[in-house]
Amino acid sequence: MSNELQVVLECRNLSKEYSVGPERLKVLNGLSVVIRQGELVSVVGASGSGKTTLLNLLAGLDQSSDGEIFIAGHSLTRMGSRQRDQLRNRDMGFVFQFHHLLPEFTALENVILPAWLGGKQSEETYERGKLLLQQVGLGQRYHHKPSELSGGERQRVAIARSLINSPRLVLMDEPTGNLDEETAGQIRELIFELNQQVGTSFIIVTHSRELAQKTQIMYRLKDGRLEIVG
Repeated sequence: MSNELQVVLECRNLSKEYSVGPERLKVLNGLSVVIRQGELVSVVGASGSGKTTLLNLLAGLDQSSDGEIFIAGHSLTRMGSRQRDQLRNRDMGFVFQFHHLLPEFTALENVILPAWLGGKQSEETYERGKLLLQQVGLGQRYHHKPSELSGGERQRVAIARSLINSPRLVLMDEPTGNLDEETAGQIRELIFELNQQVGTSFIIVTHSRELAQKTQIMYRLKDGRLEIVG
């Protein structure tokens, strides 16, 4: 991947500590990393190594103890909560182990919800939502509610939702962790296809070695820092 490609995410000396009784527990320790446009990156590590903590910091859902995070050149660390919300909606997408779809909404409504929240309610938004559902293989499921979809289909809806605002970066937390092996394989292939098609950067936190080894760059989170594997 060329170094001339736009930097989408940069972490500089990121640290995170928690108070555990009278002691301080350091989860991240001077972590630095750069993610460029279109890169497909995985993060692996032992349970308790800080993977979810890192993802929450990158998403602006938690504050670091030290260091700085930049999204497309904008300092997430220095923003107020309103600015962070706007940046998150505009430039970032999210997929979690559990899909977090709203049960009363159809698949299409769930997909376009982030666009609605960002003030986009045009016919073009609906058409983009339909296109994304087609891309994830759910072109016949626009009007089905989550209870009418399989686990894999619900996760496909969540992936489509993460792309509705054409984000620069999608953060994924165990996107295949709650699925059977066959469905997990289908979701893996879908992620790779969408990465190639839309040019969005993906950071995938996963316990799945099979998924991690197929990404362009695999990091291990160890001793509070990221190291490239392989």
